[in-house]
Formats: sequence, structure tokens, C-alpha cells
Amino acid sequence: MTMFDSMDPEETGVEEIDRIIEMLDEIENKCKKFRNELKPE
Repeated sequence: MTMFDSMDPEETGVEEIDRIIEMLDEIENKCKKFRNELKPE
């Protein structure tokens, strides 16, 4: 959250936004993997 709070919408570039989207995708994939590992068989 600190990263988002420190971003200035007027100065944030496309590269930064793409990097954030990539990070969020990685977090989502890790959460899905973790959730699948916890499911009982």
C-alpha cells in the first residue's frame, strides 16, 4: 500500500503501471497455488 500511496498519478508512467500489474499477477498466481495445495484430496 505504501507504494501506491507514494505514486503521483500525474507522474506515473506506463512502465510503472505494467510492473505493478505484473506483481499483482504473480501474487494472484501464488495465492491460487497455495489455495490448491491446501485443498483436501
